[in-house]
Amino acid sequence: MEVEILDISQIRDTRTGKFAKLPKDARVREVLGLGTPGEGGVAVEGKLVTVVHGNDLVNVSFLNFQAMQEDTAKVWTEELFKLATNILSQNASRNTFLLKAYTKLKLQVNQDGKIPVKNILKMFSDKKRVETALEHCGLVTNKAEGIKPDDFTCDMFQSFLHSLCLRPEIERIFVELGSKGKPFLSLDQLTDFINRRQRDSRLNEVLYPPLKREQIRQLMEKYQSNASQLER
Repeated sequence: MEVEILDISQIRDTRTGKFAKLPKDARVREVLGLGTPGEGGVAVEGKLVTVVHGNDLVNVSFLNFQAMQEDTAKVWTEELFKLATNILSQNASRNTFLLKAYTKLKLQVNQDGKIPVKNILKMFSDKKRVETALEHCGLVTNKAEGIKPDDFTCDMFQSFLHSLCLRPEIERIFVELGSKGKPFLSLDQLTDFINRRQRDSRLNEVLYPPLKREQIRQLMEKYQSNASQLER
């Protein structure tokens, strides 16, 4: 049985009370006690939460949940809708979407508690490149066995993406700066790159002086998560 995951960004509407979509199955209605007054004379329909979701506004599906209390159903209905319609979540950064993809893969494990390789293959269009990138990272020895969640760390996912999505223009910068095939730049090399290659030559050096080594070091400390790389 595969794990199903609903992305909040795909939620189109949330409903409760008389606006909730009631299940048509008679047995389900009987189990939920629909049509009969609940505790305190409150209709059971008031405790239902219907989540309308889909890739667009036309082709939608419905999920029904039942809360213990009517107030709880109202809170979930309102807060889920706020999250789904938040303008910041709809215009998220690249890293946010990558983190969502990583989280989805980590949650969708099989009966053995491993991440199926087929889930990773379905997420990307080029099957051959995905398989090559997984092998390059040492994640897959046997596709049928899957990947252990403990081995599939966030850093490993980033390494997989780097192997999958090649950036020849960045590789060219490393070569031109003399990194000699190493996957990092020294402090002097990064200083040269920022002050000589990235800097706009039209800038006044008095008003906008080139960055000093100490400032470059601060940039490296801010964006380099691996402390050992800072000393190279």
